[in-house]
Amino acid sequence: SPDHLVAAKIIDGEKQLLTQRIRHNQQELKRLLHEDFEEVGASGRNYDRSQIIKLLMAEPVDQSPTFQLLEPRIQQLS
Repeated sequence: SPDHLVAAKIIDGEKQLLTQRIRHNQQELKRLLHEDFEEVGASGRNYDRSQIIKLLMAEPVDQSPTFQLLEPRIQQLS
């Protein structure tokens, strides 16, 4: 179904964002993150797309955290 394809594409994009190769590639980050992207960090601070890209690009390559995406779920909000 179309909804299943959209969900699979979203999950694939999330998985890509967890890799060092993508996290240190500005063009790929811009491709994956929408211009209006916003994130709320664990601290409660809001970040926009350009701030997130700068933070990811500044991560030391050999010290970047390792992430896993476990049991992803997609829920349509509107």
